[in-house]
Amino acid sequence: MVLRILLLMSSLFLITACKDDGSSADRSSGTTRLDQTADKIYDDLMTRILSGKLTKVSNGSSARAGDFNPYRKHSFGYQHKALAVCVNWDVDKLKVNYLSSNSTRTNDWDWARVAARQNCNQNKTQKDLNCRCQIIDHDDENVLWIPTDFRTAYENKNSSAKSSQQNNERRYFLDVSWENILQYKQLYSVMVKQIGRSGYVKSASLIGGRTCDAVFNFQKDGSGDWEVDCTDGTNAVGVMQAQGPSKGSKGSGYDKAGNKISFSMSPATSVN
Repeated sequence: MVLRILLLMSSLFLITACKDDGSSADRSSGTTRLDQTADKIYDDLMTRILSGKLTKVSNGSSARAGDFNPYRKHSFGYQHKALAVCVNWDVDKLKVNYLSSNSTRTNDWDWARVAARQNCNQNKTQKDLNCRCQIIDHDDENVLWIPTDFRTAYENKNSSAKSSQQNNERRYFLDVSWENILQYKQLYSVMVKQIGRSGYVKSASLIGGRTCDAVFNFQKDGSGDWEVDCTDGTNAVGVMQAQGPSKGSKGSGYDKAGNKISFSMSPATSVN
């Protein structure tokens, strides 16, 4: 009983969100598993969930009902988090519908998953939702489980998914200035995968040989934000602006040490 109370006390940050077709920037930047089907469905779910608005938050949270889902944002004082989603797997239409989501931040790795799923099931029961609660993200890692019948039907229909995925990728030139990190402006060639208004760079060799992932998110007016995470712990965030259809973008920001960054991205086929 004492252990239960301590676990409950450690889980102070509980967030509930319902399905919302909001138009905020997409933020599906979790680590994937190299499972093409799971990664594609996970990216789509996270994009929809994180552009939705909160309907309920716990006491003590800095978030408010009506805010866009802040799951990707860092929260000081909490080491672990998990996201539970009530999912309806429609095998006939091959659609993955989510009806609600619940997230938990806590100091206990296991309890993050348990609490998130429990709150999801409670919300499902209260609202009589026709869906299944499951954990899809744990500490920004894709842990999505796909029912066997849905996976089989989905992969049979999308047998050409690999070539389609490659068609969504395009090479860009990334021209970067990074204060106290790069002595001179440097040019990199990167492959960007586009999903909706988001672009992803996976395991690129950047900035002194570091291996980095990057995500770029744009809104309808062309403004957006970006984040870079590298395997050595380097992290940087900032804002950016599209220069027009197929003309690339420009951006700026700071790393966690306060060093200023500025960059431009242009399609590899463009002539400057």
